[in-house]
Amino acid sequence: MDPLPDIRRGAAIGNAVGFGSVASPLGGSLCFTTDGSGCFWSEFVRDVRTCKRALRARFGPLDERAPLVREIAPQVRAYFGRRLRRFDVPFTLAGTPFQLEVWRAVAHLEFGDLVSYGEIARAVGRPLAHRGVAAAMSRSPLALLIPAHRVIGADGRVKGESPDVQRRRALLEFEGHPNR
Repeated sequence: MDPLPDIRRGAAIGNAVGFGSVASPLGGSLCFTTDGSGCFWSEFVRDVRTCKRALRARFGPLDERAPLVREIAPQVRAYFGRRLRRFDVPFTLAGTPFQLEVWRAVAHLEFGDLVSYGEIARAVGRPLAHRGVAAAMSRSPLALLIPAHRVIGADGRVKGESPDVQRRRALLEFEGHPNR
């Protein structure tokens, strides 16, 4: 199985790919990749070495000292230390215009905020597109940095069927919202 299913092939052609990882108090680590202009992928992983091997196979050498890596890693550590309200990270994203709009809206949510899929749909000017918002969130290439865990169902619960649901619940509990 490809450990990087959501990463865009060739995302950083012509640029060195930056790589960073930060251990999570919730288990595993958050790994992320950058190109010359932004972060284009992040994901929680159990094994950083396996992740790095897969990234090297796809992109070649990784630069763990890239400027954006040095910018993002302290923010992730500050988040896990409950000292960061919102990530201030440049993104290099590929998606449909609607997905990009949804991801930008969600990226502005702060630590502890909760909104429904319908609220995001209204915020992007598509008030009936709550299912489209849910689909866009399920395809976000940036775990944690675009805080999909803060977008929940209108009934106040985490929605979805994937193993990611447990991670989202753990992140919500970490941010002070147990029993979602």
